[in-house]
Amino acid sequence: MRARLRHFCCVLLFSVLSLPALATKIPVGVMIYEGQTLDGSGVFHILLNPPAGLTFDKLTPSFFVDRIGHSFVLPPPQPSHPPLYAFLFLTVSGSGFGTCPCRSASFLFAAPPGTKVIFDGKKFVLAQISASHLNPPGNGFLVPQESATIYLVTVAEGD
Repeated sequence: MRARLRHFCCVLLFSVLSLPALATKIPVGVMIYEGQTLDGSGVFHILLNPPAGLTFDKLTPSFFVDRIGHSFVLPPPQPSHPPLYAFLFLTVSGSGFGTCPCRSASFLFAAPPGTKVIFDGKKFVLAQISASHLNPPGNGFLVPQESATIYLVTVAEGD
């Protein structure tokens, strides 16, 4: 019995030690569904407020609605410290997006391999894709004022 318990504890310890370090999620903003216009365009308010010392240099943002999306360039930040990016994203049907009501929205940041950021005084390596999702409960549609936090996801601590 003791041998089995010792074997179980060794296997458990090995399993825990072989797990990769847990990813850190760095909150960098919020997306808010504001509703739809009369022509069926979805209106999303995007607020990006990265922690001090963190920038979006080298990162490519993309926005998806119901799995259809586009990459874009961030507008210039408002002159504040840390910088604040505040803009509306319209899913105008002529731009390739479908009309709303919408079932989901996603905000992604793509990072070149090995991109490092500093957060809480530590250096982290970003995941190549950081995806944040806004989904209604159940299988419904987004309703005005639903929101979700936008994150940068890390894969490891840096040097």
